[in-house]
Amino acid sequence: MKNLIISAALIVAMSAAGIHTVSANDEVRGAATATIEASSRKAVYNLIYRSAATGIVRVTISDAAGRVIMVDEILATGSFLRPYNFIGQPEGAYTLTIADRNGKTEVPLEYKNEVTIARPIVAVKPVNEAKYELSVTGTVEPIVVNIYDAASNLVYSDQINMAGSYSRVYNLNKLKAGNITFEVVGQNGVIRTAKF
Repeated sequence: MKNLIISAALIVAMSAAGIHTVSANDEVRGAATATIEASSRKAVYNLIYRSAATGIVRVTISDAAGRVIMVDEILATGSFLRPYNFIGQPEGAYTLTIADRNGKTEVPLEYKNEVTIARPIVAVKPVNEAKYELSVTGTVEPIVVNIYDAASNLVYSDQINMAGSYSRVYNLNKLKAGNITFEVVGQNGVIRTAKF
């Protein structure tokens, strides 16, 4: 494989999806490319390396002062995706130096410890004919549970100001089974609707 010089430019401004792209000069046959994407997990960035070549790829992550934070050697048999976790690292500029047998390139990365609120996982299930269990996992916001009858009349409303994971059982023996609707609402609207 001919010598390859990879030139990279990072789009510093984050798009709404939080994606940073590094484009490589792939006019040379067999050129490698690298893309850095913000993962859906907090403080995790994915390095996507594309190449048809086999060999060792060395990734060195350095901070703005040039201190090496981490060195990772990957035996690549072509393309790969490698997540890097920046949790515990201060916000700021970092450099990923990606070296393979064809040369190396330095890719800048601006790490911001942005807080994202994940949508909670909500489930409602019957326990028996009159009781229903609400299970909430991973909430950091208050939720409201509205219970409606067959005519869509609000018969009960429960505001829950708990964080984390929890469950609650509702005894609805005064309502006719088969005509009950649960609506779970968070700060950004309806999270879940369940009909029984």
